[in-house]
Amino acid sequence: MRLAQKKILKRITYEAVDTQEFEDTYLKMMEDYNIKSNEWLNSLFKIRDRWAPVYVRVCSFQVSDVVKGKEGAFRKQVVYNVYTNEEEFDIKCSCQLFEFRGIICRHICKVLIEKNVNDIPSRYILPRWTKDIKRMHTYIQNCYDDPQTNEEKLRYNKLCSHFTKAAELGAESNDKYMFLMNYVDEAIGKLMDNTCSNEKFKPMLSEETNVPHQKFLSPLKVNSNSISINLDMHHSSSLGFASQCNDL
Repeated sequence: MRLAQKKILKRITYEAVDTQEFEDTYLKMMEDYNIKSNEWLNSLFKIRDRWAPVYVRVCSFQVSDVVKGKEGAFRKQVVYNVYTNEEEFDIKCSCQLFEFRGIICRHICKVLIEKNVNDIPSRYILPRWTKDIKRMHTYIQNCYDDPQTNEEKLRYNKLCSHFTKAAELGAESNDKYMFLMNYVDEAIGKLMDNTCSNEKFKPMLSEETNVPHQKFLSPLKVNSNSISINLDMHHSSSLGFASQCNDL
């Protein structure tokens, strides 16, 4: 597929407002470039409801957006439909920004302003964008965390360090792997059942650790003057031995 065709396919995929526009522009592209016999494009079109964003999105007012070019010239005008349900106070926009990113679009905000709605409904404020969210998936410190949780982070880091070492040893053989997996599964079960608090854990000692270690002491300190005297005595004795040999 050529670069120009890729750009057109990308524009059709992400800029189509509704399913009818997507299908019309997709078929027109295949006709203009004479690629109706392309098996790959035909197979994509058959399963378009599985991958095209316009089909995946959850489906009034009309809000128009004008897209300007680099030089300020009007290039394209798109009309977005905003659907409202005043009984349940449900509001949706055809641009589907909220369904994709969890942020209400400016089109919805425009309609809320026109309806004199001063507060955004809580259903449209996702916890991920609030500072009060409890981050269960990470132990990375940030400015919103309570300083009292530092001990929990330290314990987490120490456990990760030990688990990494255990994983390296457990991967050496299948026997070690099965032993470690069974041990970890049992420990996880006790932790989830909160039965570990009543048990007194004792460190597992191997035969090697039970053998008393020999204690090595530091060498005795020797005065530097005595070392020089001993060296002088040794040197003089060696000279005397040499003179005796010469006399012989």
